[in-house]
Amino acid sequence: LLLRVDPPRFLVQGDTLTLPAVVHNHTTESREVEVAIDAQGLGKREPSRATVKVPGNGVALTDHILNATEHGRIKFEARAQAEGGVDALDAEFGVLPRGLRMSEGRSGIIDSARGSDQGGTFVIPDEVMPGTARVRIMLHPGLEERMLDRVRSLRGFPYGCVEQTVHRFWPAIQARRALRAVGSPAADRIADLDKAIRQGAMRLRNLQRPDGSFGWFGRGNGNLAMTAYALLGLQAARAEGVGGLEQTLGTGAKALERLLGKGSEDARALGHFALAELGRRSDQHYAGTYRRRADDLSVAGIAWMAMAAHRLGRSFESDELVRMLIARRVESGNLTHWKGRTRDCFVGSAHEATGLAVQALLVTKHASQHAERGLEWLLSAGGKARRTTKENAAVVGAFAAYLTEGRRFGFGGKITVLLDGQVVKTIETGAAPLALADREFEIQEADALRAGTHSLVFRLEGQGRLAWAAHIRWYNESKDLPADERGMRITRRWLEPAKAMLRGLTIGPVRSRTETVAPAFETRASEPSGEIVTLRGFWPTVTF
Repeated sequence: LLLRVDPPRFLVQGDTLTLPAVVHNHTTESREVEVAIDAQGLGKREPSRATVKVPGNGVALTDHILNATEHGRIKFEARAQAEGGVDALDAEFGVLPRGLRMSEGRSGIIDSARGSDQGGTFVIPDEVMPGTARVRIMLHPGLEERMLDRVRSLRGFPYGCVEQTVHRFWPAIQARRALRAVGSPAADRIADLDKAIRQGAMRLRNLQRPDGSFGWFGRGNGNLAMTAYALLGLQAARAEGVGGLEQTLGTGAKALERLLGKGSEDARALGHFALAELGRRSDQHYAGTYRRRADDLSVAGIAWMAMAAHRLGRSFESDELVRMLIARRVESGNLTHWKGRTRDCFVGSAHEATGLAVQALLVTKHASQHAERGLEWLLSAGGKARRTTKENAAVVGAFAAYLTEGRRFGFGGKITVLLDGQVVKTIETGAAPLALADREFEIQEADALRAGTHSLVFRLEGQGRLAWAAHIRWYNESKDLPADERGMRITRRWLEPAKAMLRGLTIGPVRSRTETVAPAFETRASEPSGEIVTLRGFWPTVTF
């Protein structure tokens, strides 16, 4: 016997679920099979039972009705038993509260020099549904972990365009160089980077247009910013030992010089930075961008120009650009940040502007106090790591530059987390990387929180400082979503496929051994009622 059950990913409190259980009989004789589903967490109820006769070498279906009367985790066990055979399985899924989900965050820097107990408070409103409060804590005792978090987040993007392809591996190269420079054991955690670098470089080479430039997706007209990003990535890959890129870089640099007369001044500044990394410059265009620096460049453009001038040995111009960066900073208490350009999708992000500004100040070896205050802003106000690829890449560049300059940002000792005065977590940390279970965890005691003001305190016993963030969420009761009324009626269906076919499986000439395709499939099944159900999906991607 073989039993198959397909539970949903989640339900909402009040939903009614029709759950199919499919029994496969792989013997030659028909068998009478008892199927039972015992679900824990759906209130007081007896297991759902059904008896079905399964023909030899055949399949039979039983439906089971489950009512999600309470929220929480649902664990169920399904069991099929016949004379001489048995099969069972267990699984779990969540039932969400039938209310309005609310959330808020807290974050900051805690420093042993400022006292042993630090933290803050948060308020849960009177409308909270009992048992729905959750508090998730994220601790970052060093730049290494914060930087690696950003690197890992960059691997979750689709990487279709040139910019995202570059930012899959270029920031990781910067991170690994910085970790090796300071002798951090965390460098071994991205030791598998070489394969990603080679694949990214080969993909970029395949996206290059015949005139040497790069567009957004390898087609259409050449784009100044995309060509600059591509050359920065390719140059970084060549420095890491990837061969066969000389011709691509040569024709790309010539195309970039032709494109410097087009695009915004910020895109031109990025182009000058890319050329400087190749040891080249276009004097006429460079002089024009520098001359218009005060009127036309955003913070990101000034930062790119400052790093280009420093790379080219033009110290006077580099110093002047750094002074402009310092003049545009925004002070907020003990923190410093830089604003993006309003209503400009290319350089509009404050996170990208601050990351690039901090990186430029460190690379040019200027104004370390502003760089440190900017870094603290990125750590305390940076929010979740899942931002755009450009934002994450700029922040990784800032962290890498800070580590390379030999500045340490960490904490060694004991961290005690207290919720409403009660100890909920104790963590020992030092030179070794903090375990993932200690860096990010949920406070189990939070589900007992009621309406009112609550305190969250971090007690430090040791030396140094660390960044922390707390995600607080709960559900409010709603008159529009009363918990005592029925929700949706959800029916899971099992269909016997009648015909399977492949559609659109067209693989053109493969120009590289690293080119990836994702063949699509389509399966159709007919119901006795005449209904046609179509399922579409993809096979795992194939790399040639």
